Amino acid sequence: MQIQKIKVDELKLSNIVDEFSQGKIRIPRFQRNYVWDRPRVVKLLNSIYREYPIGTFFFWEAAPEYIHLYRNIPDLKIPDPDSNRNFNFILDGQQRITSLYVAIKGLSLKIQDSRLNPKTIDYSEITFDLDKEEFVIKKPDNARFVSLASMLEEDHLSLFKSLTDERAKAFDACYKRFNSYPLSVVYVRDQSLSEACEIFERINQGGVKLSIFDLVVASTWSNEFDLKEEVNKLNKSFADSGFGALPPETILQTVCLVVKGQATRPAQLQLTKNDITSVWDQVIRGLQLSIDFVVSNLGVKIIDFIPYISMIPMVAYLYIKNENKAFDNKKLTFLEEWFWKSTFSERYNSSTASLMGEDRRDLFDPILKGNSPTINFPVVINEKDLQETKMYRYSAIRNGVLCILAQMRPSSLKNNAKFELNRSNLSDYNSTERHHIFPRSYLKKHFRTYLENSIINFCYIPAELNKDISDKAPSSYFNKYKKVNPYFSETLKTHLLPSDEKSAIWTNDYDMFLSQRSELVLKEIEKRIGKISPLEDQLQENPDEVLNTLEENIRIIINTNLAEKHGEDYWKRAIPGDIQENVSDRIKQGKSRYPDRETRSDLEKLSLCDVSDYRKIITKYWGLFEDEFLSLGDFERNFIFFQDYRNGIKHSRNLSPIERKQGEASVEWFAKRIQEVKERPIQED
Repeated sequence: MQIQKIKVDELKLSNIVDEFSQGKIRIPRFQRNYVWDRPRVVKLLNSIYREYPIGTFFFWEAAPEYIHLYRNIPDLKIPDPDSNRNFNFILDGQQRITSLYVAIKGLSLKIQDSRLNPKTIDYSEITFDLDKEEFVIKKPDNARFVSLASMLEEDHLSLFKSLTDERAKAFDACYKRFNSYPLSVVYVRDQSLSEACEIFERINQGGVKLSIFDLVVASTWSNEFDLKEEVNKLNKSFADSGFGALPPETILQTVCLVVKGQATRPAQLQLTKNDITSVWDQVIRGLQLSIDFVVSNLGVKIIDFIPYISMIPMVAYLYIKNENKAFDNKKLTFLEEWFWKSTFSERYNSSTASLMGEDRRDLFDPILKGNSPTINFPVVINEKDLQETKMYRYSAIRNGVLCILAQMRPSSLKNNAKFELNRSNLSDYNSTERHHIFPRSYLKKHFRTYLENSIINFCYIPAELNKDISDKAPSSYFNKYKKVNPYFSETLKTHLLPSDEKSAIWTNDYDMFLSQRSELVLKEIEKRIGKISPLEDQLQENPDEVLNTLEENIRIIINTNLAEKHGEDYWKRAIPGDIQENVSDRIKQGKSRYPDRETRSDLEKLSLCDVSDYRKIITKYWGLFEDEFLSLGDFERNFIFFQDYRNGIKHSRNLSPIERKQGEASVEWFAKRIQEVKERPIQED
């Protein structure tokens, strides 16, 4: 005879409580912890007394093979299940059933809050007020306030007889309603665990669905390993460190990436206990290292600032596959580029799990093999986008900017002292009254704008300065701090605030401020995604220093190659006569001013050459320099642009935009050639 897979029945409340107390109804391990406090239980009991419906219960008739899935809660004092017979797992209604049970039995139960902190609640202090005919939180006195446990026990008549007539009438009404209250129960039979949970999710659209994590916890549990307990233990360490607990699904994704190479739902559901336990220690270490990395290197000071939580499993995967060792420079550079491009391209806004698998295959595995994968995530962001990014609305772009501002290691506006960014002083970063450069109250008085909560108006400011700033105009408090902070200009740079005399902070011009600061923030974004190279940035900040370093490196290459070919004392044999003559004159002039100066080495003599002399020497001995500069035509063309740019900078001559672009490109070309020379492996004899 075929078993009916769905059965709907009606049971009395007393029947369900009896079956629960005998262990015939069980809470499965994958169900969430019991979390109802006493006020919520009181509300449930009053609904029953008033004969309101409290919803349908959903049970799964499980075969003995699933006995290992039950969760033992010692405080409930329920006997172990019989391994030879079927029993029912609660798939929907465990909070209600447990609430009824602890109230009727008068038990105390340990529950956990959202921060994984356990606390014990005494449910025996929920009683029925016989005068008001309602449940309240009150210790029983067996006169006016009676516990359900006393009311429903076998010897309840002796208590009933001790009451006044009116209270006895209320007692009797409550007793009868709780003994006869009907409950609707849906049974799922002859179904596997995943099928039962799928049915539950389809029926219970209004409730909290069982997550993938819940299902994997259930299917991989054993006496030796409980994934939920292990995750709670690991998360407590992350919470205690100040970073914050990871979503359990994030930890599961890490395991799945390591074991299966992807993080999709089907892949996670295929994980076995052996899969998880075989890599668990590596996963713990990989997650620890990944959090340390994003905190120390990427400005993710607390979990709330991570642009995408899926980034943590990806970084952990790279660590684990790198045997949890420190990354070399190539992997570090790759990881930082991937992080910033993923953030500002909003890479993981959708289809996250499949994209994680793609990036693992196309980017992370190749870099682990020593290759140089290209990260082609299109980043299209401008100053207007930044200005319209709200501080109090989550987005990857908002969090990316928060990370960049944290990376700048901001200093106190008042005294330039560094202050630590941690959970204690970042916990209120979403407060509408905190961290505004132009205070909101000031903007409301003086400007009509919808951008007062722009991320561009955000700044990491210690609590004491927030109080000091209050609703003041920026020019007022910035001038005040400028007088007492001798490093004020440097301090503003740590906040990416415009600091020169044209800065809008001195004129209280909010629109101009948004424009100026978004330009500075966008520049930092472009540095991190590679749109502005580090060398380009140095050329804008200090071109003299870049040019001096480049010329020194060219001299070193000339000196090394000529010495190898013509010997250590190559100057008279290899250097063209006109160059020797010019350098000799300069040495004589120097001697007349500094008579004690010693004879210069050949490398020092090269420093007295005109920059055009370097081109003449290299082209004369091109065969010696071909390995470094590859193409004579490229070398000569770039040298001409470099020389014009260099002379313009050194002599403070105005360069046209074309001259500047050509010059900067030539500097990039030479820097790249020199860097490749430095990175060549040393040849052994």
